[in-house]
Amino acid sequence: MTYALGLAFGPGLLSYWLVTVANWNLIALAIPVSLLTGVAGFGFYVVGTLAHEGFHFTLARHKLTSALVGTWFSSAVFAFFGVGFHLIHSRHHRNTNAADDPDFQLFSKFNSTWRRLLVLRLVNNRGYLKLVVRLLAKNELPKGIHTVFSLAELKLLAIVNVVAQLFWVGIYVALFITNPVMGLSVVLLPHLATATISAVIVFVQHGDTGDQSSNNSRTHSSPWATLLMGGTNYHLEHHLYPRVASWRLPQVHRWLQRTEWAQKHPLLIEHRFFAGLALVAGRHRYGHDAVSTHGRSGRSGKACSPARKARETLCGEAELSSQSPGGQAPCVAVLGGGVGNETRQRVSLRSRSDATQDGSALLAKRRAAQSHENNFKFSEEASP
Repeated sequence: MTYALGLAFGPGLLSYWLVTVANWNLIALAIPVSLLTGVAGFGFYVVGTLAHEGFHFTLARHKLTSALVGTWFSSAVFAFFGVGFHLIHSRHHRNTNAADDPDFQLFSKFNSTWRRLLVLRLVNNRGYLKLVVRLLAKNELPKGIHTVFSLAELKLLAIVNVVAQLFWVGIYVALFITNPVMGLSVVLLPHLATATISAVIVFVQHGDTGDQSSNNSRTHSSPWATLLMGGTNYHLEHHLYPRVASWRLPQVHRWLQRTEWAQKHPLLIEHRFFAGLALVAGRHRYGHDAVSTHGRSGRSGKACSPARKARETLCGEAELSSQSPGGQAPCVAVLGGGVGNETRQRVSLRSRSDATQDGSALLAKRRAAQSHENNFKFSEEASP
C-alpha cells in the first residue's frame, strides 16, 4: 500500500519541484516531467488495484476489513468505484474470455486504438458507478452477482466508497485552490496518464488470449513492468492463484515455470516491456478465440478446462474437481493463521502431489468451518 501511494504521489511532487525550483527552461523540463507523469500514472493504476487486492482478501485477515481498506485507498483514483468493480469481478474469473465474462462483453467492443486509449476507462468507470448507485438507491443488485458479502455489508462498503471519493476529491480541490501548479503536477496530469495506462493494461493482460488456463490471460514479465505495476503484471499467475497477493506473484511465476504442468502447457508470457504495451493497438482483439502467438512462449498443450470458475481458494474446487486434472495448474499452498486466512502471504512452493494433498485438506477444512460464508447470489428481486 505504501509502495502504491508513493509511486502515485512521489513522481508528481518531484515534477512540481522541477517546475518551481529547478532553474530549467521549458524544453529541458519537458522530458523529465513527461516521464515522471507517466510513472505517476502507473502509480495511480496500482493505487486503483488496491480495491482488487482488497476484494481478493490479501490486505487483511478479515475479509470485510480487507475490502474496506482496499476501497478507501483505491478511491484516491478519481471516479473509480472499487465496490462496483467487485460486483462483477468474480464473473470475470468464473468466465474468463467467455460470453458471460463482463470484461469480455465490454472491452471486446473497443476495436479502435484511439477509442481504447481515450474512451474505454470512462465507460468502464461509469459502469462501476451505476452498480454502486443501484445498490444504494434501489437496495438491489443485478442478476448473476456472486459475492461473499451480505447485502448489508455491500451497502456499508458502497457508503465507504462514496465517502472516500468525497474525501479524496476534497483534498484535491483544496490542493488546486491553494497551489494550482502542484495540483496540476500531482493530481490532474497523473490522472490523465492513468486513464490511458489502465486502458493499455487491459489489452496487455487479455489481448489475443484464449480460453485455457495457460493462455486466458498474459503475464508481462519485464522488470520495468514489475517495478511500475507492483506485481499486478503477473496476470496469468493471478488467474491461476487469485488468493495470492500481487507482490507475491513474481515468486509464484518463477516456481510455476519449473513445474511439469508449465512444460506441458506453455504459459502466455510477454517479456518485452514496450511490445506488451503495443497490444493496445486495434489489430489485437480482447480475448480473441484464435489465440495469437504474440508474446507466447510456445503453443498450448492439452486443452485445459475453460476458465469458467473462480478459484476461490489457492487449491480450490476449480482445481480439485476439474474433469481434466492433467490440464490444471499445480497448487500453491499459502500458509495462514487459520481457515479463511489463506492470504497471509507466506507462500510454500511444493511438489504437485504434496500441494494437492495440502489443498484437499485445506478445502475440506474450509468447507467444514466456513459453510456460513458460501457465496450469496443476488437477483433482480434481491431484498435486504
